Amino acid sequence: MAKQQAPKVAPSAEEQAAAPYSVIKPFRDINNWDLEHKAGDDVSHFDQDRLDSLVERGLIQPPFTEDSGAGDENPD
Repeated sequence: MAKQQAPKVAPSAEEQAAAPYSVIKPFRDINNWDLEHKAGDDVSHFDQDRLDSLVERGLIQPPFTEDSGAGDENPD
């Protein structure tokens, strides 16, 4: 039997403006066990509680933010 994939929905302007949450370790969808989220997939459409849980478990990475301190090569 072929796997059924959820249809892709075009992201809203708000979602396009925000950096995506992306999968770093594959996992199955909580509501559809046949749907696997693979490394690199954008899961920004999940609700915030779900995103926080997945980040905490190391399954997804949060979007890069300016205040994260990354890229400060010269702290002077």
